[in-house]
Amino acid sequence: MQALGSYKGGKLLFLGLGTGLGSTLIVEGIVEPMELGHLPYRKGTYEDYVGIRGLERVGKKKWRRYVADVVARLIAALEPDDVVLGGGNVKKLKELPPGCRAGDNANAFLGGFRLWEEGGDGKHSTPAKIGSRYPNGNERNTKMTAGNQLLTVRPAWKALEAHHQKVRELHLRKLFADDPQRGERMTSEDVGIFLDYSKNRITDETLKLLLQLAEESGLRARIDAMFRGEKINITEDRAVLHVALRAPKGASIIVDGENVVPQVHAVLDKMTDFSNRVRSGTWKGHTGKRIRNVINIGIGGSDLGPVMAYEALKHYSDRALTFRFVSNVDGTDFAEATRDLDPAETLFIVSSKTFTTLETMTNAQSA
Repeated sequence: MQALGSYKGGKLLFLGLGTGLGSTLIVEGIVEPMELGHLPYRKGTYEDYVGIRGLERVGKKKWRRYVADVVARLIAALEPDDVVLGGGNVKKLKELPPGCRAGDNANAFLGGFRLWEEGGDGKHSTPAKIGSRYPNGNERNTKMTAGNQLLTVRPAWKALEAHHQKVRELHLRKLFADDPQRGERMTSEDVGIFLDYSKNRITDETLKLLLQLAEESGLRARIDAMFRGEKINITEDRAVLHVALRAPKGASIIVDGENVVPQVHAVLDKMTDFSNRVRSGTWKGHTGKRIRNVINIGIGGSDLGPVMAYEALKHYSDRALTFRFVSNVDGTDFAEATRDLDPAETLFIVSSKTFTTLETMTNAQSA
């Protein structure tokens, strides 16, 4: 999304300096996600040298030299018109490599709008496209907005820009002093979750303008389309079924003429039954020993999601069980996670949507 939001036309190379090395190429509006980080470099891959592991291993000074070298190589190979360096570690660079500009997380927000943006006549205003492929390999092009005019000329956006200038220097102490009830007013609670958003630099006017922008952007209509099971994931031509996963058994969400909620709950029931049998000791390992260790193998959301759920619900967990998470393709991560565990008492869970991700499948083979 940040690459999409940073695009100004021509050929853009976006490189994300984060945990690894993210990469995207946009050519005349065609967006092509890439895996340049896995290309061979020195004694490993690009990602091994310019990702977080490289930074921690060689230190900031040497890491900066590697970044400059890798960026120069990729520019020479791909010949882009524009290069954007994004990711959380770009701020660790003393100076940007020649021909590069720094990305901004705010552009990810703009990229999301560009992905969905439509003109007033119901048609996309710019004939740029997002290039993607279906699982069967057939190419599919989906129109998108290459410029940022539609979003930024909206009244609410303009008003938010002006409003930001007024509140950018406000201190939370003043906001609370001027409004003693702020800590109670700016909260929300439902289904056991308490949200306190009072400690952000926002005012009632901020909320009003954000809601106005959401209304001008047709957010409600898109939410309704998701709940109806429409195929709003345009790059894969699929419905986005997070809502079906959370829907009660009696709900109905129709996708391609079929209510998918019963299928979802059938799988959830199987997961519940299996989890209960592991916890109770009924389900045993290959040698007949009880499972005492569970290791999740995944990367990205397939790692962060399980970790988040585990940390959030740890209070309710069975403390007799050990839980660990492996995402790094570096074998050290796997070795450290398993070094003190009995294989006969260890259950590995491989989390993946496609089961083609290199890191996940490498660790799965190790397991």
